[in-house]
This record gives sequence, C-alpha cells and structure tokens, in this order.
Amino acid sequence: MRVLITTHADSVGFSSMVPLAWALRNAGHEVRVATQPALTEEVVMSGLTAVPVGEDHRFPKLEEWSSEHEDEDDPLLDLLTSRPEDVEWELFSEVYTDSVNWWWKVVNDPWVAELVGFCRWWGPDLVLWEPVSFAGGVAAEVVGAVHGRVLWGMDLLGRMRSRFVDALAARGGGRDPLAEWLGDRAGRAGGVFSERMVRGHFTVDPLPEVLGLGAVAGVERVPVRYVPYNGAAVVPEWVHRGPDGRPVRLCVDLGAHPERMGGFAVPVDEVVAAMGRVDAEVLVRLPARSVSGLTELPGNVRLVEPGELPLHVLLPECEALIGHGAPDAVMTAVAAGIPQGFLPQKYYLDAPLLAERLVALGAGVRGDETAPSDGDALVAMAEALLGDAGLREGAAAARALVEAEPTPVALVAEIEALVEKHRTAAP
Repeated sequence: MRVLITTHADSVGFSSMVPLAWALRNAGHEVRVATQPALTEEVVMSGLTAVPVGEDHRFPKLEEWSSEHEDEDDPLLDLLTSRPEDVEWELFSEVYTDSVNWWWKVVNDPWVAELVGFCRWWGPDLVLWEPVSFAGGVAAEVVGAVHGRVLWGMDLLGRMRSRFVDALAARGGGRDPLAEWLGDRAGRAGGVFSERMVRGHFTVDPLPEVLGLGAVAGVERVPVRYVPYNGAAVVPEWVHRGPDGRPVRLCVDLGAHPERMGGFAVPVDEVVAAMGRVDAEVLVRLPARSVSGLTELPGNVRLVEPGELPLHVLLPECEALIGHGAPDAVMTAVAAGIPQGFLPQKYYLDAPLLAERLVALGAGVRGDETAPSDGDALVAMAEALLGDAGLREGAAAARALVEAEPTPVALVAEIEALVEKHRTAAP
C-alpha cells in the first residue's frame, strides 16, 4: 500500500505523525511525506522519505503581525471552547471566516495544486494529513484515495466544523467559507467539494477520551497510543545518570518563542530567577536570547535550547514539568508519567482544556490567571510538583490511560481494514 503523509511546514503537526509513519513503513507499506520545502530536512532527519511540494507558507509572519495588533480577548479561543448556544451567530460566522482567510488559506494555498499533481503521479492508496493541512484532504478526494486526519491535540477544529454546519442548517443555510474555498481549489483540479475534505474518512486520535473530546459529530474516531517524538536527538553526556544517580530535576518549558501566545503572566527573566530558589536541578527549555535581563544564571539552572534536546529525551529524566501547555509537551510529559504545572498566560487552542483535564485527574496544578503568579507562587508550584505524592500518583494514572490505547504498530491492521472498507464503499 502506498501511504502519503501530508502536512504543511509545521514541526508539531509532523512530529505527531512520525510514530504512525514508522509503524506503517515497518509493516511493509511504502511511505512518503509530502510537505512544504521548509520542513524537508526535518522529515529526512526522522528517517522518512521527503517530497518537497509547492512553496513555503508565511503564517509565522502573519502571526507575528497579529500578536502586535490583537485585542486582549481571543474570539477564536472563545469559538473553539464555548458551547454553541453561548456564541452569537454573527461572532461565530465572522471568526470562522477569518480562520479560513487568515489561517487555513495561508498555510494551504502555496502547495495544494502541486500536492494534487504529485498525488496524480504517485497514486497513493492512503493519505494521512495533519488537521490544518486541508490540502491533503483536497488532493485525496480529487485522486480518489482513502484519507484520514492524524490529530496532535484535541479535535477542536473538527468540533468547530460540526457546530458551524449545524448552526448554518438551523438558520436555513447561508455562506460556508470553508466549503467555498475548498470547493474552488478542488474545482481547479476537476473535483468537487466533499465534507470529507474537512473531516477525512476517519480521524486518528492520540488522546484518551478522558483527556480529549471523545466522539465528535461526523467524525469516525480511531484511538491510538500517544508515542512521543519531538525531533531527531543526540543525547549529551550531562543527561546521563552518573554512578551515584543524579539530583532531582525539574524541567521548565517556555518553548522556542516565549513571546508568542500573549506571553507569560510572569516575565521570562523572573521565571528563571525564581527557579534559582528551588531545591532541584532546573532545566529551563528556552532560547538564550530570551533571557535578556539576567547577568548570570542561578547555579542550579541550566538553559536548554529548544533545538538542542527534544522533550521525549529530556522529560523521562525529570521528576516534573512546568510549561505553557502546548499539547505535544503536555502529552510527552503524560507519557513520561510526571506531574505538570501550567503557567498562566494567554492560551490558544486546546491548552486550557487539556490543563483542566489533567488538574481534574490529579496529575497537575495550574496557576491562577485571575491573579497572576509571582516568583513565590512559581516556587510553591515547583515544590508541590516535586514533593506531592498525590500528584505523582495522578501522573501515573494519566500515563496508564495513554498506555491502555493501541500502539501505532497495533493500529496498522485497523488502518489497513479502514482503507479496504472505504475504498470498497467509494462511489
């Protein structure tokens, strides 16, 4: 079977698909990864075959501009997390249209036509695509391939689509900006819009139901175990345990771009300074350029450049994580079985919901967004994560939920069956 992995140039989306791609390849299937040129090296470093397609998107530039001009409130977050009856149709329609025009078009238009052309030439049996990479759904439908989404977090976009379609029907119809856009791109290649271009034939979901959204209307959910992969790695010597073991370690993950997502309630310099008061070795994952106000680091703090050491190598060597709530970091910590603390900041997408679920499971603690944390509160959070046996038990329970799901290797047979089922059912 020929399997095409498709994602726009986004590291998080691609990394979430790598374990399943490995499993399919090891099962004897021919696997290629079609993506925009900027991600080519990362694909090759993962051991997979890369197919550069089209041009790179410029979403980071647009995101940077938007962060400088955005209001304090985030209507997209409200739309994704609120109940339908809590959102007025005018806001719903406006934000949905903006998402199409200023997010999904931006990352897909530079490569969708070329992706269709490659699919026509190569003839994949199955296309697996990252949920924002609608180009994969369009190309698969045009060439008649079975296709499915592979989630990297909660299926908020799938739920948003279901809510939008339902709201549109309840109003007796109206403009559907996503269907119009995808229909136009498919039409240029001789195809027509299908709702499958948005939802796929099926959706591979790496979050256990208690941590994710569970069933989403119109989506055939296929559960899989979350297997952490955050990039190619070379393990430095300092990570190894010495003959006498190692000190207690805490990881503080502020990400590659801590200034994004509205920043943190506590300035980065203050976070690092506060960690100097924690009785542990603290590994702060943060670009050195971001620590501008400190003349020297506290003696127990080590800066780890985000590109230096992936979290799937780092977190199993730590006792706890304090982070910004990105799903890949959160789920890597869950898989490592360590408790987590969530820093108050202006969250996007599923970060607040995922934090809530882990706190409810007793696997984490969360800063108070209504009363921004200071250094003392951060130290108290660190001490709780390192010293509370209940949090360690909660983290172990969350890990058990992940390990109860089928591995990517075990999922291969089900995917093969899904391809056969949907190929047989195709008109």
